[in-house]
Amino acid sequence: MNYYNYFTEIEEAFVSRRGSHFLISPLDWSLIESWRERGIPLEVALRGIHAAFDGYDSQPRRSRKVNSLFYCRQEVDAEFERYLESRVGKQDSGDRTTTAQQESEHIASLTAYLDERRSELDALARSTENHSQLAESFERAATRLAGMIAVIRQTTEAMPERLEEELMEIETWLLESMRRSVSADELSGLRREAELQLKGYKQGMDAAVYETTVEKFVARRLRERFRAPRMSLFYM
Repeated sequence: MNYYNYFTEIEEAFVSRRGSHFLISPLDWSLIESWRERGIPLEVALRGIHAAFDGYDSQPRRSRKVNSLFYCRQEVDAEFERYLESRVGKQDSGDRTTTAQQESEHIASLTAYLDERRSELDALARSTENHSQLAESFERAATRLAGMIAVIRQTTEAMPERLEEELMEIETWLLESMRRSVSADELSGLRREAELQLKGYKQGMDAAVYETTVEKFVARRLRERFRAPRMSLFYM
């Protein structure tokens, strides 16, 4: 399941259980990203959300609405732990046979996705000329993607794990370039925004999870500002 579906399924489940129309916050986006990156399967996250709301609905007095996905965080973590325990000792069910046609279609969709990202980065390089260092980073990233596309088309092979590593490397140094293109005050402001939204949930959160969530919030805001695309294959 691609990232977009992972996000929308979780959003729909949360909004449905909350009982009224509600748009989840950018901070909730960051939490979903952290779940996806930790490898929490969609069905496990959904079980955790439903378990959290089942507990909420069983309370005799509910004076306040659930206004954030963070309300479900502990139940999702607990479901994930149970899932991992249930997987201990299990063997992979076997490899799937991929036909030549399927492989060809996969290569075509993969190169189309990379070329779309390359085109977006080319446009960003032109639109950020007043940020010369950032424009250069976008241009370098586009050039690197063009090289990756050429290799895949020439060899008609693609190793997803290796490709994902390269894409995440590109995304990491693009993010660092965006950070250097804004003032320290602006970065501090974005961090304060995240910390303010997390204030009610910090207690009881693992320190590493808390810091990761804050950093993802800041990264998302920076990408929104410069309209930078995500690079991961999860966005195909």
